[in-house]
Amino acid sequence: MFASSLRGYMLQAPTSFVNILLSNLRSPHRLLSRSSFVSKSKKPINLPHLIRKQTNVSTTLTTHLLSIKYPDSNVVFSPLSIHVVLSMLAAGSKGPTHDQLLKFLKTKSADDLNELSLHLVTWVLADGSPRGGPRLVFANGLWVEKTLSLKPSFTQVVDTFYKAACKQVDFRKKVSSSLCLLFLYRSCRWE
Repeated sequence: MFASSLRGYMLQAPTSFVNILLSNLRSPHRLLSRSSFVSKSKKPINLPHLIRKQTNVSTTLTTHLLSIKYPDSNVVFSPLSIHVVLSMLAAGSKGPTHDQLLKFLKTKSADDLNELSLHLVTWVLADGSPRGGPRLVFANGLWVEKTLSLKPSFTQVVDTFYKAACKQVDFRKKVSSSLCLLFLYRSCRWE
């Protein structure tokens, strides 16, 4: 987002953003309840509540970035992308790191973050062009040094809930080819 000239708008944006997301979820073509959704685990979740928490985290990031780090600058960044990355980290972490991520993301469980991501990727970031809406592309991937291993349960969470590719890449010896691969992946996803 272009920030400095839109500072007043951005600090008011969370309510508007939540309303846009909720209206998108209530659209006739979506036939979904607005108060709760059934998760993959068959546990009802309060999606509007999770969206409000995500918006609050985005507002915190934006406020910090605009008022403390770059008060007199134009800034472009994606709070949603940052939230997704931190949510994936929370899904794969444990102990104090896990607890700190959940606290920062204002939730009690990584399962809630996983479900929020699934609904955002599936419904909010869906291609709306057949109905005259926008076509949003969200390139999401997890790139790990090839000498490190990921638990199969974590790669399943990343694939199922975040619709992200998990790739092992040689960042130590083949830095330039790894960066080229990342660039090509992003380019292909963004068409």
